Amino acid sequence: MEINNDFIKLREVVNETVTRYLDLRKELEWDDSGKSATIQRLAKPFLEGYFTVAVAGKTSSGKSTFINSLIGENLLPTGHFQTTRGITWIVSSDKRLMEVTYADGHMETYDSTADFAKELKTLVAVPSEYEKLPINHIDILIKGGDCIDNILKKKAGIEVITRTSSDEELWRKYVENTPKSKIVEKVVIYLSLPKEYEGWRIIDTPGVGAIGGIQDETKKLLFRKEDDDITKNVVDAVILLHDGTGIIEDEMTHEFAEEVSKSMGSLAEGRLFFVLTHACSTTFTNVKEDILERAYNLFGKRLNITNEKITYVDSLIQLFITDAKKSCRDFSAQESLYTPFKEWNQKDWDIITPIVLSLHFELKKLGKEISNSTIFSALEEKANFGKLRDILYEFFDSEKRETFNKLMTLIEEEFDNYSARLENDKKAVSEGVSGISKLIDQVKEEKLQLDIALNKLKRMTTKNAVEDRFEFVKDDLKNLENEKKIGEVRNAYLKIITNGEEKRKEYFEDLKKEFKNYVSESNKDNSIINELDLDELQKKAEDLLNKLEQNAAEAATKEVTDKSRPKRKLISTGGWCSDDEYITTYPYTKKVEDFQKKRNKFIEYVQEEGEEYRKKYIDGVHETAKIFLNSGEKDIDNKTQNTISRLTGYQNNLEDQQVIIVNLDKQLYAVESARKDLEKYYRS
Repeated sequence: MEINNDFIKLREVVNETVTRYLDLRKELEWDDSGKSATIQRLAKPFLEGYFTVAVAGKTSSGKSTFINSLIGENLLPTGHFQTTRGITWIVSSDKRLMEVTYADGHMETYDSTADFAKELKTLVAVPSEYEKLPINHIDILIKGGDCIDNILKKKAGIEVITRTSSDEELWRKYVENTPKSKIVEKVVIYLSLPKEYEGWRIIDTPGVGAIGGIQDETKKLLFRKEDDDITKNVVDAVILLHDGTGIIEDEMTHEFAEEVSKSMGSLAEGRLFFVLTHACSTTFTNVKEDILERAYNLFGKRLNITNEKITYVDSLIQLFITDAKKSCRDFSAQESLYTPFKEWNQKDWDIITPIVLSLHFELKKLGKEISNSTIFSALEEKANFGKLRDILYEFFDSEKRETFNKLMTLIEEEFDNYSARLENDKKAVSEGVSGISKLIDQVKEEKLQLDIALNKLKRMTTKNAVEDRFEFVKDDLKNLENEKKIGEVRNAYLKIITNGEEKRKEYFEDLKKEFKNYVSESNKDNSIINELDLDELQKKAEDLLNKLEQNAAEAATKEVTDKSRPKRKLISTGGWCSDDEYITTYPYTKKVEDFQKKRNKFIEYVQEEGEEYRKKYIDGVHETAKIFLNSGEKDIDNKTQNTISRLTGYQNNLEDQQVIIVNLDKQLYAVESARKDLEKYYRS
C-alpha cells in the first residue's frame, strides 16, 4: 500500500483555522459557547501533534519486541519475564530526545547523543533480583514518605493482596536502593517514526498479570482522561497482543480485554485491535486458521473487533529484517549468521538462525536465487507486518480524516449560524423598534417550542420508559441456568452487558433525534437549537455512565476468606498424652472476582448481581438522560437570555442606529472572510 500521510499538512490547516475561529470569537465577543467545546476537543490531537495508541497484553506476549519492530528500532528492553515497570511514551518528532520524570518531581533529559536503549534498561526494566517483589505497592509507600519500618509492617498485608512471598531482607535492600528520586513516573521518547505513524504516539504498557500491581498502572492509563477533560480518554486506540503459542481462552486476557473495552466506553468500537504474536512458531502455524477463527469468536464478536483488525505477526523476524538491512551483511552466506547483531542477545539470535537457514533450503528447492532480496522477501511474508501496517495505516488515516472533516464542518456551521444571527440582527435594527420587538418575540416563541420539546422528551426519560428498554435482561438472567460451564455463564453474562450497552446507545441516539424532530416540526430555522452543542452534552452524560460502570466493576471484587491458607490453633493440651486439641482457622483474606466460584454459586451470584446491575444500570441511564435534558435546558435558557439581552441593547441605543448597522456589517465581513478562508483550506 502506498503511504501518503499528510498529518503535518492537516495540522497546519487545523492550527490556522481553529486559531482564526477562536480569535474571531474573542474579537466579536461571541456571547455563547456554541460548539466551541467540541471543536477544541477535536482539534487537540492535531494541535498537540498526536493521536495515541497503546500496546497492551499479557506478560511475555512480546509487547516491547512488537513495538521495536513497529518503529524499526531496537529501543525498548525485552525479556521473558516482568521487564517493564512503568509506562513509556514514544512520540513522533523531528527531534530525538528522551524525557524522564521521577517521583520527586525532577526531570532528566537525554539528547540524541545518548544510547536510549541502554538507559531504558535501567529506567523501566525490573532487575531480575526484584522480580518477585510487589514493586508497585512498595513504590507507592516510598512515594508516600513511609520509612522502611512502616513499609515492613505492611508487608504481610501487601503479600496477601498481591499473592507474593519474599524475604524481608530483599524488601530492605530494594527500599534502601530505591529513593523517591530514583522511581520513574514517566518516560517520553521523541524520535522520527516511519511515515505511516507520523502524528501518533505509541505507548508501551506493563504486562497484564505482572506481579506487584504493575498491571494497575496500565488500567489507570486506559481509564485516564486527557488533561482533566472528562470527555476524552488519553488513549484513542488499543492494540491487544496475545501470544499465538499460548491458550487463546486464557481467562486473564479475557478479563483485561473486557476492562479495556469498558474503560474506552463508546470509543472502543472500531478502536481495538487483536494481534497474535510469535506467528512463525510451528505451534501457531499448524493451527493458524483455527486460532484466528477462535480469536474472532472469543474477542471479535464480544468486543466489536472486526475480522480485519484481528491478525498475526512475528515481531522478532521483522526486527531481524530491519537490523539485517542496516548491517550490510550478505545472508546468502551462512557465515553471516555466526555472530548476532550488536543489540541482540544470543537466545533471540538462536531463534532466528534456523529460520533463515531453512529459507536457504526452501529457496534452493524451488530453484530460486539465494540472496538478501529473496531472503528478506520471504521473511517479510512470514512476519506479516506489511499487512498489519496496512491495517493500522488505514485506521490512522481514517481516524485523522474523520476527525478533521468533523472539525471543519463544525467550524463552518458556527460561521453559518453566526452569519445568520448577524443578518437577522441587522434586519431587525434597520426596521427600528418594531423590527427588534418582532425578533425578541420570535426568540421567546423559539424558547417556548423548545420547552415543549423538552417536556415531551421527559416522557422518554421516566424510570418506567427506561426500564422498558432493559426488560429483556430479566429473562436472559434466568436463562443462565441452562449454561453448563463457568466460561459459558461468563460469556452469556457478558453478552447481556453488551446487549445492554447497545440498547443504551440506541436510547441516546433516539433522544437526540427526537429532540431535533420535535423542534423541526414547528420551526426548521430555530437558531437556538442550531447553536446547541448536543455532542458535548451527550459526552458529558456518557462520562457519568462510564464512571458508574467502573464503580460497578470495582464492586464486583470482594474480600473473602482465603481457604487455601489455613492455620492450626492450639486450644487445649493433652497432658502426658499427645492428644493436643487444635482447631483450623482461616485468618487470611484475599480479593477474588465472583465469576471464579463454582458453577452453582457462580450462576446464583451472577443472577443476583445481574439483577442488581440491571437496576443500577437503569438508574444510571435514567440519571444520565436527566443530565442530558437538564444541561440542554440550562444551555437553552442561557442562549435565550443572551439573545434577548443583546436585542434589548440594540433597542436602547437606536439613536445610534447607523453605527450599530455599520458595526454589524463589519462583523459580517469578518465572519464571511473567515468562512472563505476555511473553504480555501478545507476544500483544497
